[in-house]
Amino acid sequence: MRWTIAVAVLGLIGSLSGVEASKKKKDIKPKTLCPVDEIACPIIGSTTYDEAVEHHFKLKGEVTGVMAGYGGYECINTSEALDSCGGCASTGEGHDCTRIRGSVGVGCEAGKCVVFSCKSGWRPALSGDKCVRAASVEGKNAARAGAKRHISARRMRRHGVAGVVSP
Repeated sequence: MRWTIAVAVLGLIGSLSGVEASKKKKDIKPKTLCPVDEIACPIIGSTTYDEAVEHHFKLKGEVTGVMAGYGGYECINTSEALDSCGGCASTGEGHDCTRIRGSVGVGCEAGKCVVFSCKSGWRPALSGDKCVRAASVEGKNAARAGAKRHISARRMRRHGVAGVVSP
């Protein structure tokens, strides 16, 4: 008797899980190329690059043709990727933050390049998206020295010091 009750309970549990399984089958999501938060970017140099670029602009995330698993693309999170920040760099939509002139430390935050540090002689711009040449201390001293020579020469001319022609 206990055996039949146990079998009946297991049968009921099995049928409930069967109902749940059928509901899950109905909620099938469409096939996508990449996980959530990532987009399919064509890979430069791949044999299917041209086809992948065409598909990227015309059909976006559809899983057809070259994007149906034949390669030619990679999944990238363009809000954080250093080499495709803000969009696919391979299609010209995004930026390669690592190629910012004069930069050493960069990041990609919310699809925008951010410069943290620059090479010697450079400093991060106030906007934080590029490096600008730092004003040279030597250059400032050279300018001051030149100004001093100019003022000194004017004084000598004014006072008629030997070797300098007065106007």
